[in-house]
Amino acid sequence: MSSGAAAGTAGVVKSGAGQTKIDYKSVLGGEGFAVFNLLRDERKKIAENEGVPVYTIFTNAQLVEMVQKKIISASAIQTLDGVGKVRTEKYGAQFIAILARAFNEESDGKVVES
Repeated sequence: MSSGAAAGTAGVVKSGAGQTKIDYKSVLGGEGFAVFNLLRDERKKIAENEGVPVYTIFTNAQLVEMVQKKIISASAIQTLDGVGKVRTEKYGAQFIAILARAFNEESDGKVVES
């Protein structure tokens, strides 16, 4: 799912050079945007530690979808377009923990389900 598809037409802002920029605060609302920022901060920390671009951890569109779907399980995180077992094993627990705390839910406690 591209970031434009995650956002739909609401929150899409045209910027210079024909590029499209997503206004994630508009797309997610105040509370959702706060959770999105927590996920982005975690993604940035991981990317810096691993020396990789942030989008190789999870894309903005995937983070948006995590917030919109209120994902709190490994099986749910694997339903995201482009996220499979390897990425879930490597990063899922950290993101699920943030989401579960944010939504005051109990995560399934599993990193990967069979």
